[in-house]
Amino acid sequence: MHNKQESLYWALLYHFLSTHNYEMIYYSETDGEVWLEVNDWKNSTLIRLKRQDIDWSNWLRNDVVRVQEITKQLIKRKLRKQQKVINIYISKLDPIDDWRDMIESLTDRIEKSIQVDTVLFTEENGKEQRKFLEETFEMKYENFISIAALQEQEPELVRLQVAQLIQMKKQQQQHILNYAKPIFTILFLAIQIAMFALLEIYGKSTNTVNLIKFGAKYNPFIVQGEWWRFFTPIFLHIGFLHLAMNSVALYFIGSQVEKIVGNLRFLFVYLFAGFLGSVASFVFSDNVSAGASGAIFGCFGALLYIGLTYSKLFSKTMIQSTLTLIGVNLVFGLVTPGIDNAGHIGGLIGGFLAAAIVHVPKRKLSVTKRAGAILLSLILTIGALMYGYTIHKNETDTLYSLYEVQQALNAKHDEKAKKLLKEIVSNENPPLEARFLLGYIYAKQGDTVEARKQLEMVIQQNRHDDRALYFLAIVSGHENKIDEALQYINEAIKINPENNDYKKLKDELTRIINSNL
Repeated sequence: MHNKQESLYWALLYHFLSTHNYEMIYYSETDGEVWLEVNDWKNSTLIRLKRQDIDWSNWLRNDVVRVQEITKQLIKRKLRKQQKVINIYISKLDPIDDWRDMIESLTDRIEKSIQVDTVLFTEENGKEQRKFLEETFEMKYENFISIAALQEQEPELVRLQVAQLIQMKKQQQQHILNYAKPIFTILFLAIQIAMFALLEIYGKSTNTVNLIKFGAKYNPFIVQGEWWRFFTPIFLHIGFLHLAMNSVALYFIGSQVEKIVGNLRFLFVYLFAGFLGSVASFVFSDNVSAGASGAIFGCFGALLYIGLTYSKLFSKTMIQSTLTLIGVNLVFGLVTPGIDNAGHIGGLIGGFLAAAIVHVPKRKLSVTKRAGAILLSLILTIGALMYGYTIHKNETDTLYSLYEVQQALNAKHDEKAKKLLKEIVSNENPPLEARFLLGYIYAKQGDTVEARKQLEMVIQQNRHDDRALYFLAIVSGHENKIDEALQYINEAIKINPENNDYKKLKDELTRIINSNL
């Protein structure tokens, strides 16, 4: 025998799944109960459908209390402030005793964070059903025709259509989630591991100069024209822990993004996110930096774009999880010293925009939206680069130059070292180390005038530089200013009393003074 209420239950479920932006979060065919969640980031409405022929209002009262308790748990789990539930019962008839006052009294006692709207669909209140659906879901006339047509079918036929629809949605999601194999993810993993090995072999991955040699982000060299340093830092890592953390993140997050967007699209997303992360670091940080973090944050940004754009196919939980991971990582970057949060944020924005540009395979995107994403990307990139090059245009290299000076000194190429040091000290506010080394070379070559000039400038800024005091003592000795030399060496010994060279020079100066008495 045809059961119209059974058909109505399945017809409503089919309608919500096929024409509205809902996802199924609980389903029990045996109990005739379904919970649906609107898959809209701004909306937190739940629909609960229950097929039950209700005899007495007492059963209804107990079930509504149960709905309230379930809703409380959902609020806690999803970290929401409030939750609205549309609670629809499909029953043949109204309860025998009055139920409306009971529902109203229950509603008055519900916590403010919960709103449960309860309604009964029976065989006798078709007009009320239509009014409720029109007002609550803005349902159109053709939707009622569709529901009515389904209601005239056998419940088993409508249930079969619902099952086919659910299966089709699952297949759609699986197709999007597994569009391609993560080829570039594996390639990037191999590259960064190989580069880490090279860094360790040729001077350690934690050595700043070594990182610069291999292509880390270093603002003075970028200003001088080495634009590729916006890309090469993506594949370099500082220490094994840094490599391990980014490799794990890349494997899990990067592979998921590549499976969804495809290989070439992922290549663009990853490199553009890494590039924009380096640009942001260039603008907001003077430190030498390296790592795939910006590109990995770009993968988070891409996932966020995909989740927001295809909310019908991706659960709200995915969006919430992505936002939570982004938030946790950004907070961790803020409270942990040495982490380049500017690069992370730049990468996040870059990944979101890159995903908006390339979009998801076989899914339409309006020309206007794509053009908007491209235009915004160009404005951000060009604007950031212009600003970065403007504020860093007078920035000069000292760190790497000092390394080259040390290399020249080790090779006994004093003239080359002197030339490099002269260039460094000619800049505004040169490092004291450069002045000291230049004074050291002049002293070594016997040019006491220039040696004194450089060493005294060091002492003026740092009276506790015992090395400068030591060489000033030597220079004074060569100029036959023995008393002055003894004064300098005594100061050096006070600062560093364990240095034997200082003690030997003092003894020699004391001997000279005594021999002149």
